[in-house]
Amino acid sequence: MMRAARKCRPHDLIQWIKSNDERRSLSEGRRAGATMTDNVTLERGKPEQRAALDALAQLYMHDFNDFLEPDAKLDVDEDGRFKDDIGLESYWTRPENSVWFIRADSKLAGFALLDKVTRSGQPADFNMAQFFVSRAYRGREVASRAVVAILDAHPGQWEIAIMLRNVPALRFWPRAVALARISGLETLADEAGKTKRRLLRFVAG
Repeated sequence: MMRAARKCRPHDLIQWIKSNDERRSLSEGRRAGATMTDNVTLERGKPEQRAALDALAQLYMHDFNDFLEPDAKLDVDEDGRFKDDIGLESYWTRPENSVWFIRADSKLAGFALLDKVTRSGQPADFNMAQFFVSRAYRGREVASRAVVAILDAHPGQWEIAIMLRNVPALRFWPRAVALARISGLETLADEAGKTKRRLLRFVAG
């Protein structure tokens, strides 16, 4: 069941986030001794980089287990690896899908997978299917700067789905998208199925 969208005033929301949440997040990171990474860049994935994406996806699924229901936890196969429930190959072969590697000071730090499949059922030019930054680069603004770079490079209608059990993501995504040039921000509550999600829809660019 999809609850009605709640329209936000983008200017008010963005200003509130920038003046409160982001500032508090940055100060907390500095108190914890976090070091800001100098250079965050995006790199369009190439099919010959399948092994790199496969390896990063293993780390992603390991961390993602923390937010799954007890009866939905991911198990490793006999080879010690998680099964590919993401469908990684489709991001290499389908023209509407794409793989983006995130680099921090030229080092591989994570990935983003884009497609057009939305949970709201409404059309979108881009859906953030999967997004991951490895633990070594968290708390260093790598993730938020990568999000801004991705949105700036992909103008159009966006949708991002966030699991309600993933509390860090619920805090992160509104702050991150507010740093980019967006408009028409709205939220929807996706209550279909066992996994509840919050959906962000907006126009980038």
